[in-house]
Formats: sequence, structure tokens, C-alpha cells
Amino acid sequence: MHKDIVLGPKMTLDEFVEVARCGSKVEFSEEYAGRVEKTRRLVDGWAEEGGVMYCITTGFGVLCTKTISKEENAKLQRNIILTHSVSVGEPLSIEQTRAVMLMVLQNAGQDYSGIRLEVLEMYRQFLNLGLTPFAPQEGSVGYLNIEAHIALVLIGKGKAYIKGELLPAREALDKIGLKPIELSSKEGLVLVKKPGLNSGLMIPQYSQAGILNDMRILCHPATIDNIPTCGNQEDYVSMGYNACKKGILVAEKLEYILAIELLSVYQAHQFIQEGLEPGTVTKAVLEEIKSKVPVMEEDMYLHPYIEELKDIIHSGRIIDLVEEKVGKLV
Repeated sequence: MHKDIVLGPKMTLDEFVEVARCGSKVEFSEEYAGRVEKTRRLVDGWAEEGGVMYCITTGFGVLCTKTISKEENAKLQRNIILTHSVSVGEPLSIEQTRAVMLMVLQNAGQDYSGIRLEVLEMYRQFLNLGLTPFAPQEGSVGYLNIEAHIALVLIGKGKAYIKGELLPAREALDKIGLKPIELSSKEGLVLVKKPGLNSGLMIPQYSQAGILNDMRILCHPATIDNIPTCGNQEDYVSMGYNACKKGILVAEKLEYILAIELLSVYQAHQFIQEGLEPGTVTKAVLEEIKSKVPVMEEDMYLHPYIEELKDIIHSGRIIDLVEEKVGKLV
């Protein structure tokens, strides 16, 4: 029987493993809850005063001088989560995702986050009731995109595991008796630790950068030394098989980079000068994308469309469309 882990004081590595790997339940100490509620009262007070307060009554980055309404603020927090959820590929393991959620609770429960206790309570219940968000692990330059995929489930988006079954977020929440929550001032920023109202395609480019860096790592030599086999009779082993495995991974990652490139081209094409038409081949490709991807009018959840375009690339559909117009390429 695993003991409950109480957050508030410093957490040991053994306690961390107990929650992430062994499924121990998490409780908030009075000290923890008190800290969170105290800083949240400050945020609410500043928001009510209506003064200029970065990230609370204003936008982020270059929009730091723009005051935003409460309604815009709620939308901004939601958009931060939606736009950063652009990681791709295989998901983190259950243990890894639980570890990330636990660290969010530990970090946000300090004296300076300003997040509401009820938001952190949702993550606590995820850990205690066995809900694990689906968080793709490829294409993040840090931890931002992965944290965003986890936070998606809070607002009823994305997917999550319940007892090994992958479900739409709302269905998973319903199974454990929870409902989606609406984020308030500063909370999207706390959960993702990054600003982006109507950031367009900025964050998918982050994903491309992260994926490209992975590809460069995989392009390093497959071996830095050699190991003889067969009692030293075979004294040269090329490790060619390992190089092939890396090559496959590079090709898979390239498909995601190209998928984001196609997404970007399609969205950019909406701004083409009136009266200008794309070439025959380009038009055919754009029409195919149009059947799968909506035009971006504001920040939106792009991950499903990136996966869709990656599958189109992998299937050879893009090449088929091109060859229908210009003949066989090779």
C-alpha cells in the first residue's frame, strides 16, 4: 500500500517516483492551499482595479501595452493552450506524463504563480483518479508544447487515457466525474509558461525547430567505436543496422516538418493578391489540403491537422496529385 504524498514542503525524489510510477495519491497541505489562494487574491484584485498589469490586464510580448477585457483575457488563456498543442508523434508514457503533471503542481503551488486552487485541484484529481492526458513527445523546443497538450484536457480538448483506453477529453473527464474548466487571468501562462493572442503559425514553427534538431542529432554517426564479435574473428562490425534505424526515424520526422510547411503554405495562400491564381500543380495540392484543413480565422487547435497532413504525405497522395498533372516524376 502506497502512502499519500502531501504537497507543501519540499518533495523528495522517492516521493516523486511514488506518484509518477507507483500511483500514490496526492494531497494539498493547508500551507500549500494557503499559498495558492493568497497569490490568487492578489491577481483578482489587480484585475478588478483595471490598471496596467503585464499578463493580467494586458497582452503579452509586443502587445504588452494593449489593455484587454475580462472576456478577451479568458479567450487569451484558452488560446495559449490551443496554439501550443502542436507536438507530434508518439505520446509520453503514462509515468512520464504523470511526472510532468506532478511538477506543474509542485511549481505552481509556490508563492508566485497566481493560479486558482481549483485548476490545480483538477490536476490533482487526474493523478488520483487515473486520468492521463495524451501528450505527443516530438517537436517541442522545451517543455511548452507538451505541457499544453496536458492542459488541453482541462478545457475539454485533446485526448486522455483511462485504464489504458484512449478517449476524447470530455468523455474521459465524464468517466471520473469531472467537467471542463474555464481558465482565467494568467492561468494559461502558468500552465504553459509561455505567452502566444492570435499567434497564428508561430508555435508550429517551434515544433519544426525541435523536430529538426532531433533529426540533426540522429544524423550523427551510428557508432563512435567498434566491438568485435565471434571470438574476434569478425573484427569489423559496421553497425549498419543501427544507422538504418536512425535513418527511418529521420524520414518520419521529416514528414512532420513537411506537414507543417504545407499547413503554413495553405494558410498563407489565403492572403494571395486577388486575381492571381496558383499553378495547376499547386492548385491541386491546395485543394486537397482544403478538404482536410479549415482556414485559420483565429488561434485554433492545430495538432489534428498536422497529423492529417503528415498521413497524406506518408500515403504518397501528394506525389499522386502532382504526377496526375505533370506525369511520372521518376
